[in-house]
Amino acid sequence: MGNIGINAPRGSELDVTIVGAGINGLMTAYFLSSCPGVRVKIFEAQSDPRLGRRPNDLSPTFGGQTGSNTVRHITGSESLVPPVGLPSIPAWVGQLRNDHTSSSADKPEHKTFSDLTRIVASHVSSSDFDPYHALLNYAGLELWLALSRPELLQSIMTRDGMNVYYQDGQIFREDVQGDTRLYLAGHQINRPIVQTTNTVGYLSPVFENCFSIPGMTLDIRQCGIALLNALSVRDNIDIVFNAYIGEKPVDCDVVIWASNSTHAPVEVNVITGLMGYWTSIDNSQLGITEPFKYFLEFPMGVLNVTPDRHERLQISGGLFWADHFGPGARELARFHKPEFLSQLKTHFPIDEVQQLTLDDVSGCIRPCGPQGLPVLKFTEDEVDISGGSKSGTTQAPVVASAVLEYLGFDTAEAISRCWGDPAGLLLTRDALNGIQRYAQTHRPLEMSM
Repeated sequence: MGNIGINAPRGSELDVTIVGAGINGLMTAYFLSSCPGVRVKIFEAQSDPRLGRRPNDLSPTFGGQTGSNTVRHITGSESLVPPVGLPSIPAWVGQLRNDHTSSSADKPEHKTFSDLTRIVASHVSSSDFDPYHALLNYAGLELWLALSRPELLQSIMTRDGMNVYYQDGQIFREDVQGDTRLYLAGHQINRPIVQTTNTVGYLSPVFENCFSIPGMTLDIRQCGIALLNALSVRDNIDIVFNAYIGEKPVDCDVVIWASNSTHAPVEVNVITGLMGYWTSIDNSQLGITEPFKYFLEFPMGVLNVTPDRHERLQISGGLFWADHFGPGARELARFHKPEFLSQLKTHFPIDEVQQLTLDDVSGCIRPCGPQGLPVLKFTEDEVDISGGSKSGTTQAPVVASAVLEYLGFDTAEAISRCWGDPAGLLLTRDALNGIQRYAQTHRPLEMSM
């Protein structure tokens, strides 16, 4: 990769513009601004989340109150994908305007809008790309577990792993085998532990075994606020809110797109992503104390269930993959809310869930590249990390490290200054090497066991 950082011929100073103050943009700014000689300016189209609550829909990082609907699971198992070969599902017919055009979320040019937005299974995440999913997710988990900075540590809710429940024994066995084969063998992340479970009263019937995986839960809104507060007191950071950026800024050395929308050079400017939904129920009677995942069959995917600090149980999950254009996200997410709620009531036969209405559900499309992986594009003076992938929070510190590596900085030093002791982060080093290959060629990784 290139080297345009502090060791580049231009000298020891670097002016960086970051477009987007979501978790990926903030994490990248947090790492970059710790490097000597770097000045960072962040543009964010929405308002400062510290001044008030943003709309819940389409804003999973800052859309709720702290500890409410903003809980994220950080695990390696999100590398697992539904069975391949599932057909596309015609899901939503519509046009945004009479002229059949729409504007992408981060660029001013107009794109043709398809009459039929097709919702597809994640068969595009073929087995060729599974190692990348595993690599980025487990490396992200490794980095989060190594976190030692007090201002961010308070956002961590649990870090003792979690159980994954299944309805189907065959899928359970394939997932355990796949997780172990792809990445866990020979590395410093524990293998999944298969264990027999008692009847889980708040779920529909589950397979008699589950497996316990390394993992943690994070209050992502609190973490984002902590990042903003830490950045706001640094002399080399300037954050501008309510500032929509539609064209590439020119008054800087490097532009980093972290604006929640992909813009890869494909035939049409299609954004792919997972439609994610979230809600919460009262936990005071249920008394659930540990987070867990519930793996369902397509199209539901994985449900994440987490008790928070306010006697609420946070439930989130994915439903379908979408190929869509930016402005269609709100309509598309709203269209499938009833399906999410119906699935939720089917699999959680408890009063607290049965009483939920559509008004209790929020959702968004979580953008990613066409393989379910993050967008990672590097050119001489432009970096694109705007597709956060289906596990964007998990991968955020790894993506930020990859940006630093591309810009020529010492990643280990930056992690030490910002995060914790980088010694022993073997998965992170492997992931940075893998990101180079993926970003350059999208070739499958050759894993050595």
